[in-house]
Order: sequence, then structure tokens, then C-alpha cells
Amino acid sequence: MLAEFYGFANKWLARETIPPLLDRASPLRTAHPRDPVGPQILASAAKQSRAFCCLADRDCFVASGSSQLAFRLRYLTAPRDVAVVKAAAERAKWEPRPSPRRDRTGDTLTGRGIAYAQRSGAVVAIVAEVEIDRRSGKVWALKFTVAHDCGLIINPDGLSRCIEGNIVQGTSRALSEEVAFDRAKVTSTDWLSYPILDITEAPEAVDIVLINRPDLPPAGAGETSIRPVAAALANAVFDASGVRLRRAPLTPERLKPALA
Repeated sequence: MLAEFYGFANKWLARETIPPLLDRASPLRTAHPRDPVGPQILASAAKQSRAFCCLADRDCFVASGSSQLAFRLRYLTAPRDVAVVKAAAERAKWEPRPSPRRDRTGDTLTGRGIAYAQRSGAVVAIVAEVEIDRRSGKVWALKFTVAHDCGLIINPDGLSRCIEGNIVQGTSRALSEEVAFDRAKVTSTDWLSYPILDITEAPEAVDIVLINRPDLPPAGAGETSIRPVAAALANAVFDASGVRLRRAPLTPERLKPALA
């Protein structure tokens, strides 16, 4: 859990299992998504698994009167973690202010959110900037600023392309993708019943800061940057609208009623 990397004086960690699936395989066929449980662990909005990166921003920092960025920097303990968070914030020109933003008027809402994650020896921080159509509830991911530290960088261009792919796929999973099923089978059988991000919805920009550490061995970079995407987007939606969505994907059907 990401909470293990924050220097809180007091912590309470808990796990929950699903007993019917312990003694047999799941009745649902599965495949191999990128970073299978990473986004869920980091940013699940479901009540059963209020993961830390969203919970910290949407609940803890509000209660403490701190900002998204200041809350993280106050409690992060590892130098590499602090460095990527600062690098992403500086490149994104993060301006200190309360969240959610106070000027939430008009048909178009804008906001920003930050999240960070560790995976396979790499550390990534992301600032997401979103726009929300209040009338439809549609969320547009406009820009991502990514600070990426995977130790020694061998192929910067290949790494940058990998990060871009993670961001686009992570945005799709956060805003659109959801497997539906009834009591007998999966009902998401085509691209209409399982929508994905299309080219018109792709982020306008992905700004990448590569942090090279020649003193460290190269670490896993294939999936790390997808992990904090959903958390950063959920935090940006909260900043823009003041709405705390507890379930992904962040679809118009879930957001619009709360904007009324």
C-alpha cells in the first residue's frame, strides 16, 4: 500500500478478501491488462477499497487544511519520492491554492490533481489537468505532466514513448473502460458495450520529465506510469467540481447527477 511510504505517526491498514473465490477459480475469464491491480490499489473509489492516493487528497488533506502538493511533501520520507513529486509540480507550474477550487461557476469547470506511485523499483508522479462539461458531465483529460525515475535510463526516447502509451491507456481505463456482466456471463462483448478512449478524447499534451540516476540500476519502466493516472484524474475532478466520485470509471453518468 502506498500509505507505507508516508511518514504518518499513526496508521491503520486493513485488507478484505472475497471468501467465495478462495477455494476455486473466478467464474469470469481474465486476461492480462497492463499493471493489473495497480490503478485499483492506488485509486479505487469503491467504498470497499478506498485506496490511499485518492483518499489522501480528497479526504485527508481537506480535513487538515493542506493542499494536494503540500500534504504529500509534508509526509513523504524517501528522497526519490519527494524528488519526483517536486519535479512534476515544478514542470506543471503548480500554484498553491485550496482544493476544490472556489471559482466553480459556468458550464466549463477546470481543475488539476496530483498523484504518485512506486512500482518495480521505479517512482512516478503525475499532474493531471482536466476540463468538465457541467451540462453533460463529460471529463476531458487535457494535459499530463509526468516525472519519471526508473534509475539508470538506457533509451530515453523509448522510455518516453512507453510513458505516453501508459498515459493514454490509463486515461481510457479511468474515464471509459468497465467490464459489465450478469449472473451468467460477461456482457461487454464489443467496442460499444466496452468503450475505450478514441482519438478525439486523447490528451492534448503529455509533458515528460525524465530523472536519470546513473548510480542506480535500471528498474521496471513498462507499467509504472499507468499506476497513478486514475488517481491524478480523480483528484483533478474533485478539484474542478468538488465532487468525490467513489467508483471508476469517471463517466458522465456518475458525475453529472452530482453536478446538478
